[in-house]
Amino acid sequence: MYSLTLHRRASSNVSSENTTTITDLLTATKTKTLRVLRMFRAQTPRFNLHPPADQLWRGGELCFSPFLPGGAPAWLLVSATRFTLVGIAATPRQRPINIEQEEEEVHSSHMLKPTTHKGKKAILKKEPKLIENAKEALCLKGNRISQIVTDIMKDLYDLKKPNVQMMKQKNDILPFENITPIEKFALKYDASLFMIATHNKKRPHNLIMGRMYEHMLLDMIEFGIDNYKGLKDFKVEKITSGIKPLLIFNGELFESNYEYGRIKNLLIDMFLREEVQKIRLQGLEHVLSFTAVENKILLRSYRILLKKSNTRTPRIELVEIGPRADLVCRRNKFASEDLFNRACRKPNALKAKTKKNISKDTFGTTYGRIHIGAQNIIGIQTRKMKGLKKTLPEKNT
Repeated sequence: MYSLTLHRRASSNVSSENTTTITDLLTATKTKTLRVLRMFRAQTPRFNLHPPADQLWRGGELCFSPFLPGGAPAWLLVSATRFTLVGIAATPRQRPINIEQEEEEVHSSHMLKPTTHKGKKAILKKEPKLIENAKEALCLKGNRISQIVTDIMKDLYDLKKPNVQMMKQKNDILPFENITPIEKFALKYDASLFMIATHNKKRPHNLIMGRMYEHMLLDMIEFGIDNYKGLKDFKVEKITSGIKPLLIFNGELFESNYEYGRIKNLLIDMFLREEVQKIRLQGLEHVLSFTAVENKILLRSYRILLKKSNTRTPRIELVEIGPRADLVCRRNKFASEDLFNRACRKPNALKAKTKKNISKDTFGTTYGRIHIGAQNIIGIQTRKMKGLKKTLPEKNT
């Protein structure tokens, strides 16, 4: 029967009385460490972690000793304070552990096989695609919420329809302390974006926005809501449901400040919807404006009116329709550069292939370059005509 040995250690020294040879030393994020622990749990059906792996991130250094697929024991040295996988130790003559290969084998061996046509469609819907569908968002409520943060989340829910789901029940979730419940919701509903409303004395009217990568947390930002005015407070005509908005980012902080740049990227993901190749002028109805000032982002929402003018281009007028709010930046949790670059990586099939001797200018005009070999102009046969015949004096000379 499989067993688990749990050791608490005060120092970060990798050596241990049970460790004989260190065959691999690596660092990883908390996400990968949890995957490794789940991998060993998947490979050993009777092997259980007590407490569960999701709750082992408090206290000092922890050392686990599960069994490898080959039957030899191994020890995972995990730093709970830094959320890193310190190393993997195995018995002598044990081959080094390839984390990526082992993880792929586990996923392939434990892949669910559908038994019905409906189940097959559900699994195919969640598979990765070259061109992904519009990102789905989840709206969650914390254990304690205020009316202000509830109303603004409902307004953002209305603006983002139909690519959003509102969860009606309250959840005892604190994302900055434990993100696991939200990751489970994201996996269940196949959603890569989330918003959660909370409220307490220390952080009143709190709205947290975040996004996932492979159903694990990528980025998360916490906003405080000030000077809120909702959609229902503006007595004007509203926009069409499901319309794609224009996003405007004002302020040099979005370009010069690293944190504001990542917040801008997150807001674009939140309200982007699907990508389009062509734009119809009458389809431009909605503008979302974000203005960065000192420790605040001013959110404004406008409806576009196309008025008559003396030219072919219509005259543009903007009417504020709400919601209006000042988003005060509070806590944040951003992904590392390596993880962020991996999440933004494009498949090779979508990369534009360069063609030789073909270029385009700023206006989209295509130019081609043709290479011609050297020509012998002297030996070219010209047309036989009277005008080209030699005269009598030319013949005599």
